[in-house]
Amino acid sequence: MKLDIRQHLLTTTIIVGAGMLASPAFAQTAAPATDAPVVASPEAATTATQPEALPPVTNASGAEITRGDEIIVTGSRIPQPNLTSTSPITVVTSQEVKLQGTSRVEDLLNSLPQVFASQGSTDSNGASGIATVDLRNLGAVRTLVLINGRRLVPGDPSSPVADLNFIPAALIKRVDVLTGGASSVYGSDALAGVVNFIMDTSFTGVRIDAQASVYNHKNRAPADVIDALNAFNFAYPKGQTTDGLQQNITLSIGADLGGDRRGHVLAYASYRKVDPVTQGDRDFSTCGLSGIVGNSDAGLSCVGSSTSVTGRFRRTRVTGTSNGQNIYGAFGSSFTVDPTSGALINARGVGGSFANKFRFNFNPYNFFQRNDERYTFGAFADYEISSGFHPYMEAMYMDDRSRAQIAPSGAFYATDFFVNCNNPFLTPGNATTLCGADAGTPTLQSLYIGRRNVEGG
Repeated sequence: MKLDIRQHLLTTTIIVGAGMLASPAFAQTAAPATDAPVVASPEAATTATQPEALPPVTNASGAEITRGDEIIVTGSRIPQPNLTSTSPITVVTSQEVKLQGTSRVEDLLNSLPQVFASQGSTDSNGASGIATVDLRNLGAVRTLVLINGRRLVPGDPSSPVADLNFIPAALIKRVDVLTGGASSVYGSDALAGVVNFIMDTSFTGVRIDAQASVYNHKNRAPADVIDALNAFNFAYPKGQTTDGLQQNITLSIGADLGGDRRGHVLAYASYRKVDPVTQGDRDFSTCGLSGIVGNSDAGLSCVGSSTSVTGRFRRTRVTGTSNGQNIYGAFGSSFTVDPTSGALINARGVGGSFANKFRFNFNPYNFFQRNDERYTFGAFADYEISSGFHPYMEAMYMDDRSRAQIAPSGAFYATDFFVNCNNPFLTPGNATTLCGADAGTPTLQSLYIGRRNVEGG
């Protein structure tokens, strides 16, 4: 009997508890069940006295709203890779590409802080002709380059890294730069990170992108630079200089395949031409500059290579042996050929070095910007045959020609040569300068000879 009563009491308690939990929901939709006066809570009183919020009368751009059901888009639903990625991603949009105003993809990437300058259009000595990207200075071979999520092939058989010249800048939709955690997905060639170029493959219509730019520079180097150039009679540019013309034009044609938009095709063709700019085209870089040896407060002096046009000659002698071979060391003064008389003259400079006035000025030969001419064309196509079969095609072609240039080569100083002191090409005076008392005899005199091959390049 007691057990039955407890069961009924327990059941009643559960029902009452459920009713108490549900009661707040009923309080908002149903009137009180009794005629007792209802006392409003302070919260309800506060809510009742607040004025009703009025709908906006203007939209985000400031225009007047004419329809009550207008939806204002704030951009919160625009996809952002950083919201879902476990590693930080830098995104460069197509708008930023256009505002950058560059026709070279490597120039766009080099403006990012995580990118170190690698092979590009500004390389002269050691240029390979391709353009690469180097994340975190770990090397271009450790930076993976993708186009639409697929690997870009190497551009040089001798250098297995992607060539950015393949990529038409006018078709870039965005660039995703990932600098961490990519090697676990892509392998060791992504240790530094991944650069993924997303192309605008959904473009429909016909579009022509054309761009031209130049460098405009006013040559106004400081007085000590001009004094150094004048001291060596080096010719240098003056006044306003306009050069380095860059021209780029791209034609894009896109269309849907089929009336239901199950496929799309995009074809493009582009041409780019870049004029060179050398260090000799600017007054401040016409020659290499250094403080005057022995008097750093006296201003600047032009410096260059001791492997000069008129040559550098210095006697050597045996100073030791190594593995049975003689080791030679230089002694005495350096000599060079007087271009007027043909005689060997003393070329000793301050501190015993080769005098600056006889050195070769290699600066004017080096590029600030290499010449370049490039043709590219390609196509992107895809078609959804079924939900499980969606083939695609991506084809890209490039013909890029760029010429690197450095100063003429030569027989560089510190290469040891042997000259017989009765050599018929030596005048008696020159033979005495090099051989001393052995002049005119078959004695072999060892010499360090440096001479710039300006005739052969």
